[in-house]
Amino acid sequence: MTGGPGALDRFIADWREPLEQQAGVLFAAGALDAPSIVYSDVADRFVKAQGLKPIGANWEMLDPSDDDGAPRSAISFFGDALSQNMVLPGRSWLGESRARQCGREFLACFAPRSRTVLTNRLDFGWNPISAANVEWAFSVSTIRKSRCFCWRHRTEYKKGAPIGTPSSFANCSLIRTGR
Repeated sequence: MTGGPGALDRFIADWREPLEQQAGVLFAAGALDAPSIVYSDVADRFVKAQGLKPIGANWEMLDPSDDDGAPRSAISFFGDALSQNMVLPGRSWLGESRARQCGREFLACFAPRSRTVLTNRLDFGWNPISAANVEWAFSVSTIRKSRCFCWRHRTEYKKGAPIGTPSSFANCSLIRTGR
């Protein structure tokens, strides 16, 4: 996969189904409405356009390289985000290697020298951009475009339903999780 036309569409076609097995997923892409040199401003304007909450300077910048061993590696964060279910951490989702592959393929949609990768996740928690109980978002911007790949767990539990049994799904703009 290269950063050429259609790369993001191919990524979404390949990864939507495996990602949606355990999470509500929002893929959004759009052009920047006005240039800015402040990375958090770019992410906030894009997130707000999706109906989500801006978080200002609370975006965390990640290493956009393909080196998953680098400190604050975006690839490593994808591995952490997608390897296991965030609501039920003992439940596998994509597994470590497949999760990192998903991250590599997503980043490959963008020119390596001009991409900025941000997340709302911290080592000790996250800065929510939605009303979901658990979420993890990535925002990638390049010189000309801003694209956001954002997912939030969407499982809600019916009273008496076994833990982990999806009973209803909210739409992607507001996704709630079991409490």
